[in-house]
Amino acid sequence: MKGIRRYVSCILITVFVLTLTGAGLSKNNPVLDLDKTPVYEKVDITSLTAYSDSYKDCDVIFGGVVAAKTEKDITVSAKEGSGSIRVIPAKNVSFSAVKEGDEVTVYGAFKLPDLLNKEIYVEAADVNTGALPSGEYYLPGKGAVSRGERIKESVANGKIEYYVPRSWLAAKISGEDKEKVFNIASDAGSCYYINSIRGKKAAEALCIFYFDSETYVKYNSDYEETTAIERAIIENICPDEKSSLFILGTDLASSKFPAETADIGHGRSYDYYNVTYSNSHHVEFVFTTVTGGICVVMYIYSKADSKEDLLFLLKTLETK
Repeated sequence: MKGIRRYVSCILITVFVLTLTGAGLSKNNPVLDLDKTPVYEKVDITSLTAYSDSYKDCDVIFGGVVAAKTEKDITVSAKEGSGSIRVIPAKNVSFSAVKEGDEVTVYGAFKLPDLLNKEIYVEAADVNTGALPSGEYYLPGKGAVSRGERIKESVANGKIEYYVPRSWLAAKISGEDKEKVFNIASDAGSCYYINSIRGKKAAEALCIFYFDSETYVKYNSDYEETTAIERAIIENICPDEKSSLFILGTDLASSKFPAETADIGHGRSYDYYNVTYSNSHHVEFVFTTVTGGICVVMYIYSKADSKEDLLFLLKTLETK
């Protein structure tokens, strides 16, 4: 993997190199981890059963009728269309409040057959008799959200597309301010100073950019060394984190990279890493692979006021 750290260090964000210091040997839990805070995608049972491979590992929400109930699970049938699906409870979840014939809404993780389950199923975080929420997606604590309510943005000539609240356009930097942040190609990234529209002094910002491995990694044999490139990106922007990334401490978990991973369905996955700097401030890195490179999402915050908006961005992010 020779050459990766050397060549990555020459081309990334510059403004944060001077400020993101003081990191130590400590593992922080990512706030944008979609495994721990799911964004549920609305689907119907007919689609789940017909296109099951596409929905592998997706967090989904759907409605139906309880066709059968046992001590271990329930079977939910489509109210309209066709098909049914087995639903099992996640840990600490009970189906005691529902009975056969009830119309229910199910929130859970869609799973393909495994050693213990011979058919597709949903591991439910909640099953209730409430109405199916409107909107394409559902965020716990925020409610129903649709893409149409937000602005579609893109970087790297459309290689990465994502959705942000309309109000964030007023916080998007451009011109000389953008040049101070990025020293990669100007169209390869965008940055939003979110705290400016919230009227707060405390840091909260989003940077999202495309790292072109074929351009910035010297050796062809290193293009596929995704984990090493991601570590080098973090080291370049947060140089004091080098010891946590590359030297084992007394707590082996503190040196683990990525800190967390999440498979969110439709063939997408994320690597996470969260750095502490200046005591109460954090910069969270989220990586996912793109053709020819890596999409990097950086969330800089002292208080994660925009957590739900960033979770939605990650859930609906599209790459080419």
